[in-house]
Amino acid sequence: MKYDDVIPIVNEIIASYTIKLTVRQIFYRIISPPYQLFANTMQNYKQFDRLLTRARERGDIDWERIEDRARTTIGGDFGYSSPEDFINSQIYWFKNSWDSYTRRVWDEQPYYVEV
Repeated sequence: MKYDDVIPIVNEIIASYTIKLTVRQIFYRIISPPYQLFANTMQNYKQFDRLLTRARERGDIDWERIEDRARTTIGGDFGYSSPEDFINSQIYWFKNSWDSYTRRVWDEQPYYVEV
């Protein structure tokens, strides 16, 4: 697995999507046609993961185009830059909360019909 062979293809794959991809998604694209650069083994996956880390550290791959969805669900990637940022966000959502107000339409109906 050579850095100079893999990274241009990774950038090509990333550029073909408008969403962020995971390392695993990119790996599966690399091992599938038309690329098929190497076999689907745990050792190759780990080596590929290290290669992508090095490429991101060097600036050869954009950090923002690859995501770790497991980390995001834990909540470590979201927060506020300051207490003022948090307060401003809460004020904004409160001022615009009217936009999401809904009423339960069926509560005041004399009959409830199921089809």
